[in-house]
Amino acid sequence: MSVRDEIVKIAAEQVGYKEYSNNMTKYGEWYGLQGEWCDIFISWLASQVGILNTLIPKEAYVPTTATWYRNKGLLRDRNYTPSKGDLILFDYNHNKTPDHIGIVEYAEGNVIHTIEGNKSKMVKRQAYAVGNS
Repeated sequence: MSVRDEIVKIAAEQVGYKEYSNNMTKYGEWYGLQGEWCDIFISWLASQVGILNTLIPKEAYVPTTATWYRNKGLLRDRNYTPSKGDLILFDYNHNKTPDHIGIVEYAEGNVIHTIEGNKSKMVKRQAYAVGNS
């Protein structure tokens, strides 16, 4: 099984997990920091498959993760159709600073299917059109 398959499989196993109190999660316990946890969830996933700080940084702040990928020349624009296991950044405020992160479960046609931590206080599946902010 590829690393991409492994990380998506583990993410899928977490779907439905809910924070147990105001941004308190098992992922924050692992990280050593409780708070907004979408990026902490991604770091936790990376640790589960042995790619933490090699392919995915240990990070709790989405803009710092974006900078890490930008500095490596790996950041793509919103019209890129991602592959299974890619990370996806969201800019809800449209200010060119990402606010949220998830992992791509799969892309089908013009739709990207994701698994995201801290989406409505839980790990949740979502779907977006390619190009959506």
